[in-house]
Amino acid sequence: MRQELKIEVTQPIIGLADRIVYSQSPCWCNSTFCQLSLSLLRPRQYYSYDRTYICPLIIFICGGAFEQMDRNVWMGELAYFAKKGYAVACVEYSTLPRTRWPQQLMDIKQAIRFLRSHAAEYGIQANRIAVMGESAGGYLAALTGLTGDNPLYKTEADQMQSDAVQAVIAWYPVTDLPGLIQATKEPKVMSHLAAQAPSLLDMVTPGSPPFFLVHGTDDEQVPYQHSELLYNRLQKSGVSADLYLLRGAHHNDAPFVQNEMKERMGGFLDHIFDR
Repeated sequence: MRQELKIEVTQPIIGLADRIVYSQSPCWCNSTFCQLSLSLLRPRQYYSYDRTYICPLIIFICGGAFEQMDRNVWMGELAYFAKKGYAVACVEYSTLPRTRWPQQLMDIKQAIRFLRSHAAEYGIQANRIAVMGESAGGYLAALTGLTGDNPLYKTEADQMQSDAVQAVIAWYPVTDLPGLIQATKEPKVMSHLAAQAPSLLDMVTPGSPPFFLVHGTDDEQVPYQHSELLYNRLQKSGVSADLYLLRGAHHNDAPFVQNEMKERMGGFLDHIFDR
């Protein structure tokens, strides 16, 4: 069978740039340094017939109880957003017990500053950046949003670039870390983190960026009340926020990555970025 077709192009070709080194992070009692990398999904822009894109950026932070992480573990699902015209950077960060708090947060902020400084090179919009994360990464994403350009998390060398973001999406985030660790009797390494890392509830201000929160009602690792508490605090402070409770969903469960939820997350970002 021979056919000639005219295919309408509605989605770009997506390329993956892996192992982009963005920082050297201190570790092992500050006696050495660990190379930190990010992976970047973005529309291809090479041939004359490729469409030109300057993309809003989503920075994604995976979970792992603060003790382990793999920046690429959600890459397959995140390609959805790249197909919709977003650049997606999956960021590696320091984990316990090799480093102390707040190095994890400092790493993510450094990645934001790095990407802003290379915005023209990577074809991204430096003034349209959202941060998205799940579980422990949800906590880090939310705290990143709540501490934009906070001098407590900047060194003198960091002053040239902003680490503020314009939107936050958090999947089943830990919002009251000390309370969770006390309730679940987590090991000592996590107790050490809880003694230093702030509760998100104490960090909300009227100037906080818009939030999109999603949590499963059957989550036994991080109860959905964590997201409810943060949502209520955001509302009380006059911050734009959406909360979606997924009936019957567990921690790290399939309902979070169904197209219905991706469309809602994408719609939230499209609205924030006026797309």
